[in-house]
Amino acid sequence: SLLLRQKSLKRGSIIDILFSGSRVSVSALGAQQGAVTDGEFAKALLAVWLGKDPAQSTLKRALLGVG
Repeated sequence: SLLLRQKSLKRGSIIDILFSGSRVSVSALGAQQGAVTDGEFAKALLAVWLGKDPAQSTLKRALLGVG
């Protein structure tokens, strides 16, 4: 896995996921770790948090700024 190479990641580490069109870039520890250019992958990954049946509905509401 992309982030398994980062042995220095610890609980509480910040991982940035940037969506730009069909491209998804992942950064951790201040450096880009990799990217995937695939529109279907980008939509599926975003759906984990913002889709019809998100992994955590309270997080979805918080991300969208809804009560």
